[in-house]
Amino acid sequence: MRSGRRTPRTFASLSIIATLALTACGDEGGGTAASGEAPSAIAPAEAPLYIETLVRPEGETAETLARLVTAATGEPDPIGGAIEKFDAAAAQDGVDFSYEEDIEPWLGEHGAVVFNDAQALIESGGEIPTASTSGETDTDQPPENYVLIIETTGEDAAREALDKFVELGAEEDPSAEISDASYEGTDYVQIESDEASVALGLVDGFLVFGDQAGFEAAVDTALGAESLAGDAEFTGGIEQLADEPSFALYADTPSLIDAAEQAGAFSPEDRAALDFYRGYLEQPIFATLAVDSAAIDLGFSTGSAGYPMAEEGLLDGLPADAWLAFGVPALGEYFALFVDQLQAADAEFRREFETGSAEIERALGMPLDEVFGSLGELTGYVRGDSPLAIDGALSLSTSDPDAAVGLLGKAGEQAAREGEQLTPIEGIEGLEDASGFQVQPEGAPMAVLAFVSGEQVVVSYGEQAGIDAAAPAETLGDSESYSQAVDELADVEPSVYLDVEPVAELLGNVPVSTEEVDVERVISVLGELDYVIAGAATDDGRDVTRYRFGLDE
Repeated sequence: MRSGRRTPRTFASLSIIATLALTACGDEGGGTAASGEAPSAIAPAEAPLYIETLVRPEGETAETLARLVTAATGEPDPIGGAIEKFDAAAAQDGVDFSYEEDIEPWLGEHGAVVFNDAQALIESGGEIPTASTSGETDTDQPPENYVLIIETTGEDAAREALDKFVELGAEEDPSAEISDASYEGTDYVQIESDEASVALGLVDGFLVFGDQAGFEAAVDTALGAESLAGDAEFTGGIEQLADEPSFALYADTPSLIDAAEQAGAFSPEDRAALDFYRGYLEQPIFATLAVDSAAIDLGFSTGSAGYPMAEEGLLDGLPADAWLAFGVPALGEYFALFVDQLQAADAEFRREFETGSAEIERALGMPLDEVFGSLGELTGYVRGDSPLAIDGALSLSTSDPDAAVGLLGKAGEQAAREGEQLTPIEGIEGLEDASGFQVQPEGAPMAVLAFVSGEQVVVSYGEQAGIDAAAPAETLGDSESYSQAVDELADVEPSVYLDVEPVAELLGNVPVSTEEVDVERVISVLGELDYVIAGAATDDGRDVTRYRFGLDE
């Protein structure tokens, strides 16, 4: 029994284990975890917040992460550099603890932080004990019932590292007491300091440390209590987004909101925001990040707010040379729902909207409901390979072209009253039915056009951009690279697409001088990307959003 022993810089020394583990130490690989399972296997099923991350990436994941960090920082060997800095900091503190000897032999692939008590988490603000190797400790109290879980590849090596940590602590600093303890047959070390009380030990092949309640909850779960890994909602939510995520988050938002309500944590502004986003928060939230040699995939799953989602082919009809394409399905329905939710959440906005909408209706000469009801999908694009050649357009489908012409006419009249020099549009080459106006901004190389053609309302910068928005010669849907990106987006339809190479070339050709942004580093990161594509869908009452960052091979 280690009764009465004392340990140094308690949380600083704990950070020696945790900080490096959580800063990505990809080398030859950590092998198979001693437990054979993920940290969620010993996380209680009722935990309201679970965050898991890859702590020892392997193979193509490690190579991709290193490549991106190098592009962002210029560090040629980010993993080796991180290890060297860690070892140097430990040596400077006089701590005989190194990655190669004391962490590498046992470190597994994944680590997780688990908060088991929603009320305690809300009241603490989510703080956990942190410290640098200099011994400076964050004095904010951690929430009750939390635990950190790190996979190990071998309990013997992990136990040796923990014993060494304890011995180093006992030798160097009398600021905290340590003692041996046991719970349900699991031995561990109890560390008492002025900042907090920490239990540290090995549980079912995992290195675990947290407060007493959190540690005991992990032991109980390992002994058979229900775990997150055994919860169908948890596993289904993660698997819906990614098969093997490098990062995963689960938040039981209903429990967290209830706890915040009980704690009186919401201001009137918070409540208004909560009411507005309630549809997304009525079910647990999931987020994942997956990395491989082809792409970085970011996914979110939330409750559904009822907004319309993109249907197949939303962006397909935009010009093939667009490097940015985006769209909003059913804009009228989307905007009407947005306004309704905002009015329900914010009484002041409701009053202002009622007054303002009456004025808008008088100016338009028609009810807003009719305006919203006539609006269909909105799409837009940007293209151009030099600053002076950049053009683009917005195109909005309408079920009432005559009303659109009337509204556009009123907008033109208002602009003329404000001194704008407008040129009427009565037909454009290839769009003989086009009706609207154009204006030439001072100093701009192209004119701004606003016109109705067929069932489309088009606003463009540049005449050709407007023509191509309404009737492109070649479309994104015909582009092989775009089609491949769409296929990789899995089960959602895209609403945003960015071809990265032209953007990187544009930035490289534009002289930019700023101390706040390292343009060379930005261009370097963009050089690693091929495309960005994003979209969303509603699946079984949940909104699923995906972002895919395709990597340049």
